[in-house]
Amino acid sequence: MPLTGHERPLNNYPQIPKAKEKEMTSLHVVSIKKTQPRATWVEYTTRTLLQNKAIEMFSFPMQRIDIVDLVQKHGIAIAMMVVELNQTKHVNNVFVNPYNVSISMFDGFVVDKHIDAIIEKMVLNSAVIEALKTRTPVQVEAFPNQNIHDFHTKVNLAGSESGHFHRPLRTSNIDLLKLNSKGRSIVERIMKVPGVVEVSIYQYSLTVEKADLFDWSEIEPAVFEAIARQFGDLKITRK
Repeated sequence: MPLTGHERPLNNYPQIPKAKEKEMTSLHVVSIKKTQPRATWVEYTTRTLLQNKAIEMFSFPMQRIDIVDLVQKHGIAIAMMVVELNQTKHVNNVFVNPYNVSISMFDGFVVDKHIDAIIEKMVLNSAVIEALKTRTPVQVEAFPNQNIHDFHTKVNLAGSESGHFHRPLRTSNIDLLKLNSKGRSIVERIMKVPGVVEVSIYQYSLTVEKADLFDWSEIEPAVFEAIARQFGDLKITRK
């Protein structure tokens, strides 16, 4: 049975009273129990290990997020959650325990299905990455053309093939079908990111081109997440 999350206080923070509970189970059989004592506070409890620290607090809004530093300290799953919650503009504080996430909203805002989806994805990412039990090196290389970044790895991303893709990406694309399943997944995930124009994938590197009016802080996290979902958590450096 999943833990209720109310059998212990959040360290020095006041214990939240019991409230109506809801089971959230993703298509990937990740069980999450949602407890919402009031409109502006919600807890998510799971059997998936989210982090090893007793408690971690994030306060929003964050004016600038260093995604590399965030991944190094907390792993890609929590890093992506922080990036996406920051983009909502509604979240005040987030407390992350090993098996529990608590969220407080700013007054006037309520927890909605979008927040649920962010937490569900974070728990699923944590489960997938924990199962892989690896930490893959990724080196980011920038170019004089500021719209292009390379992502170099020590793992084979695409199998024996390579491919160049642009919008709109069609699943019937012959070059896409030639890639191994990991390479296809990486390309499909990155091409869904707003602002991405082209993706080229090779055995040990990935080239991504963005549109002029987008910033890499909006795109890099999703690139890292796409790689991590196939190869485990990341150790990121910049060239």
